[in-house]
Amino acid sequence: MDEFEKRELETPDEEFADVSEEITEEISAESEEDALVKELEGIRDMFQEALDNAGEEQAEGELIQELEEIEDADEEHPEEKAELPLCECCAEQPVSLSYGEDYPYCESCRELMKRYPLRISGVISMLLMIVVFGLSVFFGLDSMENAVVVLEAQAAAGEGKMMSTVQSLYSFVSGKDVDSQKAVDLLIDGFIRTGYVNNAKETVEKYYTENQLKLPWNKKYKRAVEFVDTFLATRDAVQTIVEDAFSGKEFDCDKLIAELDKAKENYVDEEKGIRYSEVIIEYYKYELLRLSGAELEKQLEVLRGIEENDKNGFANWIYLPSICEVAGKMGNEELAKEYFEKMCKNNSEDMKAYASMALYYRYLEVPDGDAIIKLCETAASKAYSGDTSYYPALVIGYLIKGEGALALDTMTEYMSTNYYNVSNCNLYALCALYCGNTDIYNNMVQTLGSSGFEVSELVEGYKNGTVSLEEAIADMRGDIA
Repeated sequence: MDEFEKRELETPDEEFADVSEEITEEISAESEEDALVKELEGIRDMFQEALDNAGEEQAEGELIQELEEIEDADEEHPEEKAELPLCECCAEQPVSLSYGEDYPYCESCRELMKRYPLRISGVISMLLMIVVFGLSVFFGLDSMENAVVVLEAQAAAGEGKMMSTVQSLYSFVSGKDVDSQKAVDLLIDGFIRTGYVNNAKETVEKYYTENQLKLPWNKKYKRAVEFVDTFLATRDAVQTIVEDAFSGKEFDCDKLIAELDKAKENYVDEEKGIRYSEVIIEYYKYELLRLSGAELEKQLEVLRGIEENDKNGFANWIYLPSICEVAGKMGNEELAKEYFEKMCKNNSEDMKAYASMALYYRYLEVPDGDAIIKLCETAASKAYSGDTSYYPALVIGYLIKGEGALALDTMTEYMSTNYYNVSNCNLYALCALYCGNTDIYNNMVQTLGSSGFEVSELVEGYKNGTVSLEEAIADMRGDIA
């Protein structure tokens, strides 16, 4: 450093003159031209470095001197400093009024901003804007607000909250003719995983052309449409075959199952080339076995076969709860929990998963009402707004605990917001009998009768004193929810 400071006092001509004499002496002594070139380049680099360092030191000195003068000026007027608000940047010095009464920064920070105009916060804000804009372009959206909607729906789908995904995207997508393809795909997947298969088909047909569905990456949606067409056609055709069984009349289970097996060999709609769906036919076979009180092992065998045949998983919302329920009735806790977890993974807001798992605790040798209530409390924390489909399981838990008033109140709330079906009407009637409410019981008898059904023998037996509450609750045919 001392050498460089000495060089600064000399003129360039004097410097190079001295150096030239030294080089000439070395050349005459060594007589090597390469050494001369090398030495000259080294001196040039050293000289340039010295000049650069001197310029930087001078610039730093000027900045420090300016800041010191500003601080000295502040110290000369302490009363003004105390009265002024602090700088928004450093929060140490008072703001400067030289640039207006509302100027938010002090002189020190102003000088720093002049030299470094883009602060870290500005860089972060800019990066965030670029990211959101990029996402809006990626999703095909026309505004950042729409990008946020899709991002939130995608986050919900990632957590398995499929009802939240569907609800957040349904109005967003259906209200527009052209929209984000990402949003459309998320909505279709949500419909499939929550069992709204007809809505899935309608959405695919609205946003995908026939040619687009032929593309390899869109085959999933083409298969979804085919599944829905086959599902609906098979369901309508099969219901005419099993009508007696599902209307409460006596039926020959083996005869109906044979008819269903024969139907699989034919077209359900030959003109459209639609064959019967084996998955749907097999599920109706399971329902016939359940209604007839067939062995649980046989029911489980049919259900596991359905799962194996459902390659795309489009029908898992049908058979997963049933497998969990049958496992629970069999007392197989491990299997019941396995399928409970499968349902939660498919849709963490699926309250049917909790209701199905509750059956395991219901069918223990000593029913565990506390476990059912705890499970339903977890369901309540996971449920999408307004979903009370786990209430019947909760009512069973209350009845096991002997809390009749809570059971009746909960069932009354549930029936006020849900469609009546045979099993729920029987459970409501059982609650009414337990609490001595004849009005509700008679109302359920009338409601069932108007649709051609009668109150379950278990409920009637409880009324007559021939069946205990525990026996009525232990029903495995589904007469009582």
